[in-house]
Amino acid sequence: MLTRHTLNVFEHEDPGIPLISRDIYNQRAAARRQELNGRSSIEAILEMTSGDDSDFNHWHATESGERNSRLSRLFLTYKPNRELIAHNHEVLIVDSTYKTNKFKMPLVNIIGVTPNNKNFFIGSAFIPSETVEDYKFVFGALAHLYESIEREYPNIGMEAPATILGDGDAQQIAAIETVFPDTQYRLCIWHINGNIQAKLLPKIKAEFDSKSSNSSAEERKEYIDETWKNFKNEWMGTLQANSPAIWDSNWMQFRGDYDNRFPSVMAYIQKSIVDKHTKRLVKCWTDRHYNWGIQATSRGEGQHGILKNELGSLGTSRGDIKDVVDKFRLLLRRTNSEIRASLSQESQKFVQRFEPSIFSKVIKKVSIYALDRVLGQYFLLKPPKGEEIGTLRPCSHLFRAAWGLPCVHEIKERIDTNKSLEPEDFHPHWFLDRRLDGHHSVPPCRQFENIQEPRIAVPKGRQPGALGKRKKQKEDLSTERNSSHHEVVAAAVSGDNSQLKGIHRAPKPRGRKRKATEDISSSQAPERRRGLRRKQGTSG
Repeated sequence: MLTRHTLNVFEHEDPGIPLISRDIYNQRAAARRQELNGRSSIEAILEMTSGDDSDFNHWHATESGERNSRLSRLFLTYKPNRELIAHNHEVLIVDSTYKTNKFKMPLVNIIGVTPNNKNFFIGSAFIPSETVEDYKFVFGALAHLYESIEREYPNIGMEAPATILGDGDAQQIAAIETVFPDTQYRLCIWHINGNIQAKLLPKIKAEFDSKSSNSSAEERKEYIDETWKNFKNEWMGTLQANSPAIWDSNWMQFRGDYDNRFPSVMAYIQKSIVDKHTKRLVKCWTDRHYNWGIQATSRGEGQHGILKNELGSLGTSRGDIKDVVDKFRLLLRRTNSEIRASLSQESQKFVQRFEPSIFSKVIKKVSIYALDRVLGQYFLLKPPKGEEIGTLRPCSHLFRAAWGLPCVHEIKERIDTNKSLEPEDFHPHWFLDRRLDGHHSVPPCRQFENIQEPRIAVPKGRQPGALGKRKKQKEDLSTERNSSHHEVVAAAVSGDNSQLKGIHRAPKPRGRKRKATEDISSSQAPERRRGLRRKQGTSG
């Protein structure tokens, strides 16, 4: 809670209390000194995340690999989430966030998905930069976590992730290919489309301006939005190819539609996306691996927003790593309880839309989210009233491979033989109750005395002042994310920068706001003018 909010609470409870902001600062500082008990904050956080009675397991690295060195990397995982990880380890979302700590270290979050489609934190890592070595540490620690859970729950069959979804960072991809060579890396479609949008919008604007020189800004915006929408829809449809042959046909048709109209953009898509990442984007390749239908890292972005709301009580990004972890623990504890409660409640529900007898053996055993996906396949055979039956195409086996759920062809076979779906027809990920027997072992820990605070991280990109004299700027201490490049481009094209965030946010007007001039009646006007003349006379 911010100091001013704390002060407001005290004054509300006791209006006459002789308390100022400095008193609250002093009490908090005293409480922190008592908690540290002579330790550095780094030593305290490493001890706090170790041992049998800790809420965390951690892996860390120092700059030299020895004592009396600075902390360089730290990976944390929440112990009560270990059982959730054991159940839901096949599909992961990896995303980084920034502006969470005073060392400016990126925070890499690894997100898992529960049977009822809720998100939870598998692990989080503070790293100094985003190099291949940094990501090797992150995924190496994740591999150690998987191994320790395998020892704890030997019957679970804890294999490497089937799919990891990320933003396409080359260093991230290289690290995953080293640590998890059999894992499919899938590109986030939101980031891909954002990159395309940043290239395309200026071209659409130029096209409109060349055709309509006298049109209004509203007409231009409508044209740009509609053209981008149509382009995006066709591009997304192109990626939904069920076979390599269909992909080749789709891509040739798409190029035929836009090569002459936007040649530079199509060349970018060909060189930077299609030539390099086809098998990480197109359905006939991505859906050969479990992915639970996830195509974007937006889940990670959502979890970052929740975490930053929790960190909001720090006021800014001035907190050290211990401050961040203290707040993070509260969030992890709450979400873990909410997920377990939601799974328990769902196992008691009876949902009327699953009345067809084919679902009779899996209701209350398989999550409603999974059953809804299967119900969609069932409706391809027996659609609701008023809808026509579609043509049943040959089975591509992609739905089963991607979702771990029975497809329309399997459902048809059960209906034809008058049988119901069995729990074994569903991947265990979708089960609401998976009891595990383990001995709750924890990885060994080391001692942490004299490990120093990390260095201030250097952000990616060209640094201020690299090309000349550095302009003095006020340091950005907020936790708000910076707008993505394609969002900045979209704002520049539309002329509306009101939605930009972080360092791109439009500055507030400086100076005091002038009060609105009051209307002066005709009877007051002469007196006003006389007063003005007297004022001018005395000043002369």
